[in-house]
Amino acid sequence: MDATGPTIRFVGDLDDPWVREILGSISDFSEVHAVMCAGEIPDRLFEPDQPPRLLILHRSRLSQADAARIEQWRLVPRFNALPRVILCFSPYVRYAELERCTRGVDLAIPEATAVETLARHVCRLLERRDEPPRAALAADCLPLQVISSNHELRAVLSEICLAEGFKVSAGREFTAQWQGRAAVADRAASQVLTLWDIPVLEPDWPRLLEERTKLGPVVALLGFADRATVGQARASGAAACLDLPVDVNDLVHVIERVNRKLRPDSSTKSEGRTEPAHAVPPAPVSRAKQGRAAIRQRQTRPPLWSEDEAASTINNEKLA
Repeated sequence: MDATGPTIRFVGDLDDPWVREILGSISDFSEVHAVMCAGEIPDRLFEPDQPPRLLILHRSRLSQADAARIEQWRLVPRFNALPRVILCFSPYVRYAELERCTRGVDLAIPEATAVETLARHVCRLLERRDEPPRAALAADCLPLQVISSNHELRAVLSEICLAEGFKVSAGREFTAQWQGRAAVADRAASQVLTLWDIPVLEPDWPRLLEERTKLGPVVALLGFADRATVGQARASGAAACLDLPVDVNDLVHVIERVNRKLRPDSSTKSEGRTEPAHAVPPAPVSRAKQGRAAIRQRQTRPPLWSEDEAASTINNEKLA
């Protein structure tokens, strides 16, 4: 280890498949150091003389002691020696502790969609400029179509995408008859990338999502994203999942990433899914019996602030 320590230190319960998947989303970065931490945050996550440039901390639950320890990081006299901090939290984290510890972190993001957004925030906080020019990518992207039962949301998302240089076809309102005549008309058209405000209260939404993927990749926008909902959307073929309200830069990043995955095969026209569904990690055994009622108690999250180098090495170290 050099004098400045590893570039990125990832701390969390590495026995949790969901946490391992989040870690995997930044595996393209070099100098990633993974640390096993299933319990409370230890007093020293790094040596003061060898701090990482970026500390990513995943918390399934956040105790008052954890919140106090995170809060104290900014009280250290040697402020310039502190790393940038990203807190990735689960729906089980109570709002009071979350609000308290956000004063000691640079960014707080929900775990359910972190696999889609974490790499972008790592680039931003490390001040890296690895992504291709946005305008050049937008010109080669599939046309977009926004589907939502909310007229204002459809209009806003369409305007955002147009402003970013994407081609946007007319959006659609989701109705009970949407899978009927409208779906048939869509199948006759060219492939599109769909931004879909998923109606999670509709019992048949997974089947409708799977049908929609036959027209091209679908970015699922979820008003209440948790592991179960995101996992079900991925299993039904969603190319990516994002929270609503959505960070504009996250949305553009995901649209471009999905299109980049399609570009090598753009010369071949095929039916069916254009991108295989993400693998869905099983829930950790210790949390499998937790009720969804606890998730519903989650209050409004704080606002989210607005790729990558080649080979990477991820070393696992257990804290005693």
